[in-house]
This record gives sequence, C-alpha cells and structure tokens, in this order.
Amino acid sequence: MDSERLAPLIAVTPAVVAGPLGFRAARGTGGRAALEVLDGDEVIGAYVDTAFTASVLGALRGRGWAVVWGRVARDGEPPAVVFTGSGRRRRATGTPAAVVRVGERFWVASASGEHRVATVSDGARAQEWRLGPYGSGAA
Repeated sequence: MDSERLAPLIAVTPAVVAGPLGFRAARGTGGRAALEVLDGDEVIGAYVDTAFTASVLGALRGRGWAVVWGRVARDGEPPAVVFTGSGRRRRATGTPAAVVRVGERFWVASASGEHRVATVSDGARAQEWRLGPYGSGAA
C-alpha cells in the first residue's frame, strides 16, 4: 500500500461498526482502490479492487458483534445486509445492518448481537455468508 495516499482511518467500534476492527481506504498497485482491515494498528488484511474482486470479501463475528465487508457493485450501490443467528433463531430473527461506504469502491456492514450468518443482497440476488470467529473471544 502507498502510505502517502492512505485515506483517513474509519474507526470501527461496537457502537459504529464492529468490535476491535478498523477499515480504511488505501491505494494499491497501479493506483487501484484498496481496502485495509486493521486490528488496532496492525493491518490484518488488504484487498485491491480488480475485475475479479468478489462482492463479499470477508465476514467475522465476535462476542456481541458481527461484521461483513466487500466491494461496491458495478452500479455503485452497496448491498443490503441482514445478520441472523443460527438454527431456529436464524429463521425467527434478522437484524438489518448499517452499511457504510469506505472510499469509492468498498463497503462495511455491522450489527450488535450474536450472529452467525450475513445475508447480502444487491437486489438481483441474495447470498448467505457464514461469519468466521474472530480471535479467541469469539462466541
């Protein structure tokens, strides 16, 4: 990542997005848009926008929070996201998520609570993503 071209950090807290994670827009090779995922000050993931970049890039859950992130669709709109539990709880409840743009090409969605699945819908189709556990404190 080109550290001189980094966008301001979008802090992620339980009240805003999710747990200890942060997300910031950056520039990758060739000036392409990129997304950095941070745990405190440490970069734990980086995604560079390409023609082959998936619409959903990652999904995690911790104790009391859930987050999913991805690339904005070709039409420029971020998707709708709903977090659900598992088993019977999954069918009975769903928590619509706040979706936040990060830079021009990426989005992050989060919700408080114990969730195991994120349903991401761009209007044309919906996909379910199982949330991976975050660190040793994951539920």
